[in-house]
Amino acid sequence: MGEVPDRLRDDLVAAGAIAIDNGRVSFPNALVEDAIAMSTKTFVLHGRDPDRSIEVGGDKGYFGTGGAAVKTLDMETGLYRPSMLKGLHDFTRLQDTLDNVAWFTHCCIATDLPDNFDLDVNTAYALLRNMTKPVATADTSAEHVDTIVKMLDIAAGGEGEFAKLPFLKTHISPVISPVRCGEDAAKVF
Repeated sequence: MGEVPDRLRDDLVAAGAIAIDNGRVSFPNALVEDAIAMSTKTFVLHGRDPDRSIEVGGDKGYFGTGGAAVKTLDMETGLYRPSMLKGLHDFTRLQDTLDNVAWFTHCCIATDLPDNFDLDVNTAYALLRNMTKPVATADTSAEHVDTIVKMLDIAAGGEGEFAKLPFLKTHISPVISPVRCGEDAAKVF
């Protein structure tokens, strides 16, 4: 893996990865196999309503939504238009009522919020306000995470309460093509 931030490189080397002269980090087969062997085989995705939580893994399967569309099909005109925050609220309320959808990942990017902080906080708020099922989002910057966690703590009943029953999951994809580390995403975790 190339372009690994120093902090992450240090953590990976401490775990058994190898720093190569060309600035890349290599993962020996044994390290990968050990990581797979010790990974959990099932886990719970919590809903704000505990009765809507789901156990993922084993022989269970669930359907959920996903994606981050910047365009939305306008049902009145039949044309695609930019996705907006109101649409995200509408989609989340709809998904929360559908019996065949067990979890929800925000489905559209509110293009009417050009500031990334406003986008991240308002996306988390839309999920919090309208969903009782397990939900997931993606943060554009590590600097936004504390504010979002404070909002989730308030909704959960006070400081530290969200961590006890984490009903919102953050998708983080720190690997970008071709096998490089996206520094912004790596900072989020």
